[in-house]
Amino acid sequence: FLLLAMERTLFLVQSASAIAFSSFAVVHGAQIAATALLGVDTGNRWLLLGRPIYQDVHLEPLLVTGALTVHGVAGGLKALLRWTRQTRQQQQRRPLTRVSWLRKASGWLLVPLVGVHYQLMRSLPVDHFGDSTLVDLGHVAWGVQNRPWFMYGLHGALVV
Repeated sequence: FLLLAMERTLFLVQSASAIAFSSFAVVHGAQIAATALLGVDTGNRWLLLGRPIYQDVHLEPLLVTGALTVHGVAGGLKALLRWTRQTRQQQQRRPLTRVSWLRKASGWLLVPLVGVHYQLMRSLPVDHFGDSTLVDLGHVAWGVQNRPWFMYGLHGALVV
């Protein structure tokens, strides 16, 4: 009973962290959609509008880093608890469906992709310019022009 209650609690924690990260993803994704639909100038204006939300000193650790960390740890603990419960009860493991396998794999692949994106769009500009607030879509365009396979691959994987 205790393991089942802990698993339910972890499910709620994981759901809340997914909502937190999704709120960031919606704001950031709106900028990308605005660029694709309305052009680069509009995308840059939306980038400036969204920046105070997801680059805030207090919100960014909660919405991005914190939410991803909590989500991953809760998922790992849930898997451990499920494995422990099944081992104790000598239950047969349920085979993963294609959808659940793809969802788990995409979640674990998203974490390093977000890390690489953060490194390119936030850390490198801070190292070279002293600040990342100067980054706009021109930074992305430079990457697409000079490293097209890498940039298309990275941003394509982030979208998928």
